[in-house]
Amino acid sequence: MSKAKVSALKVKPGTILSDIERLCDLADMKQALAPDATTILKDNISWHYPFPGANTTPWQLEGAVQALRRAGFQNLSCVQNKTVVTNAFKGEDLNHYLPILQRYGVPVLYNFRESDMRWVEYRPKAALHVLHKIYPEGIRIPDYFFGKNIVHLPTIKCVAGDTELVLADGSVRTIREIVNQQLARAQCVTLERDRSAHADGSVRLFAMAPDGSVSPFEAVRFARSARQGRRVLQMRTRTGRTLTATADHPIRTPDGWVPLGEIDLGSRIAIARSVAIPGVSQPLPQLSIHQQIPVIAARAGRRYGADATQGMLDAYGSGQAVTAIAANAGVRWQTVQSILKRHGVTLRRNVNGLRVPERTSEDFWRWM
Repeated sequence: MSKAKVSALKVKPGTILSDIERLCDLADMKQALAPDATTILKDNISWHYPFPGANTTPWQLEGAVQALRRAGFQNLSCVQNKTVVTNAFKGEDLNHYLPILQRYGVPVLYNFRESDMRWVEYRPKAALHVLHKIYPEGIRIPDYFFGKNIVHLPTIKCVAGDTELVLADGSVRTIREIVNQQLARAQCVTLERDRSAHADGSVRLFAMAPDGSVSPFEAVRFARSARQGRRVLQMRTRTGRTLTATADHPIRTPDGWVPLGEIDLGSRIAIARSVAIPGVSQPLPQLSIHQQIPVIAARAGRRYGADATQGMLDAYGSGQAVTAIAANAGVRWQTVQSILKRHGVTLRRNVNGLRVPERTSEDFWRWM
């Protein structure tokens, strides 16, 4: 398999269609696609309302159609999909795709209509790196895609770098820290002329599944992009939570996914009531009740010589109680205390030893 080729080109509004064709030539599009196969145009509709930063723009779609036709790819089709976020029929209309597709005679198919195509299990011919882990129950794709070229058209949406994410182990980190760490570790980082950077990686973090449940998922693609004039908003909830993101960023509401820019004052949004994080046993510090006193040269007193005094100091340093030392020496415990104080030793008072487990457990935390 030949290596992928990435091209970047500065474009202008007045020449955008020819600029896109030039970009396709620079990327060797004609050499990358099978000349006799149908070519599927897969536009991206992140939101059915027009958002240039989140949806494929009409000029990107028309430029790609023109470039393909002039390169000899006459058999084109456009495939739309349905998600929990978007309405395909609304999106293709509001983003002005339909007039372009009708003008160039490109038919539109829908991967959620059985009359257009059926979803079947795809069995890879070679070992996969990550995809089989993301879809452990099997990879399913539309049968219409087999044997065809697919041209994906761009889209992007972002949250602010200080947005906090909960990782699978329960720790909380900002998305800026996560992305920067993954970019630093990556063997290959793609840099764009608009200063955006993206790379592959792996981080397990909590996210919401299509059914609304919150559980750990593996993130495998990380990107950092400049604002580039996009509208950025900050939302604050009644409980004090805040979110800073581009206006097109999806927010879960009782009515489904809604762009942040369409959230009104008083709207209700979805927030996880709780996050179930499986516990992991952690090592515990081993505590010692024995006071580590420095080596002290005993001084003889009026009644007890240096040797007897040194024995009492050493016994106390080894962990013996004052009363035990007094009983062994045949003296009053007040006498032992007086000797310790005279030599500057801090008394332990009454301390009972505890046996500390080596690691945490369910029983340990229940007792705590």
